[in-house]
Amino acid sequence: MLAPLRAIHRVRDILADGEPRSARIEHAEQTGVHVRGFAQWKLQLSFDNLSGTPVTDQLVLVDSKPHLQRFAVGKELEARVSRSPGVFPNLVLAGAAPEMDVASLCRRAAAGLLGIAVVVMAYVLCWRLQGEGQGWTFLSLGHPLLVCPLVLCVYVGGLRLLGRALQMDERGEALKYRGIGVRADVLAVRQTGTYINEQPQLEFQLQFTDSDGVVHRVSVRRIVSLLDLAKVPRDAVTLLYDPDDRSNVRMELS
Repeated sequence: MLAPLRAIHRVRDILADGEPRSARIEHAEQTGVHVRGFAQWKLQLSFDNLSGTPVTDQLVLVDSKPHLQRFAVGKELEARVSRSPGVFPNLVLAGAAPEMDVASLCRRAAAGLLGIAVVVMAYVLCWRLQGEGQGWTFLSLGHPLLVCPLVLCVYVGGLRLLGRALQMDERGEALKYRGIGVRADVLAVRQTGTYINEQPQLEFQLQFTDSDGVVHRVSVRRIVSLLDLAKVPRDAVTLLYDPDDRSNVRMELS
C-alpha cells in the first residue's frame, strides 16, 4: 500500500533535484497495456551515471503524446537521475507527470483486508474447535498455524537473499547509478560446485585500483552458461564498484 505513494514522492523529488542526463533509446517496445487509451512502453535506455560511467536501464511509461513519436530507437531523451540512488525509481524522464493508479490501490487494500480477515477467522476457528477450553495450549511445534507463518517468513527471507545475490536490491541499484567502471585483473577462477539450472557457478578472484590509487581484492561469483565456459576471461574484466562502498562490486562479462 505504501510503495506507490513512496514511488510518486521519490519521482517528484528526482524531477525537482535530479542530475540532468541525456538518455539514448537502445530498444523500445509496447507492452500491450493501455492506460486511458494511451499505450504503455518499455524502453531500454543508455546514459552516463553519476560517476560518468555508461550504464543501461529499463523504464516503463505511458506515452500520452503518441503523435510526437518520441520513443524511436536512437533518439535522445532528457532525463533526471537521483542524486541519492537506491530505492526504486532512480531514473525519470524530464517532464514526466507521475499519477496514482487509484483503482489498483483500492484493489490492493481490499485484497489485504480480506486476507487479514481470513487469517484471523482461521485462527479463531481453530481455537474454538481444537482448544477444548485450554486456550492456545493445543499448538504444537508442527501445527499448521505455526508452520505456515514460518514457511512464509523463510520464503520472504529467501527472496531477499536472492535479490541481494543478484544485485536486484537497493545496493545493486546504488551500484548501477553511482558505480565507477574500472579494469580488474583476474587472479584466479574456480568452480564453487554450485549449479543453477545445470549451469555452473564460478568464483573470480579480482584485483583493481580505485580512483584514489588504492588496490583492492574482491571475490565475485557468477553463473556462467556451459556454452560460454570457453569464453571466461582469464586476464582482465570490466568491474563496476561503488565509491561509497568499495566492497560492493559487479563484474561485467562480454
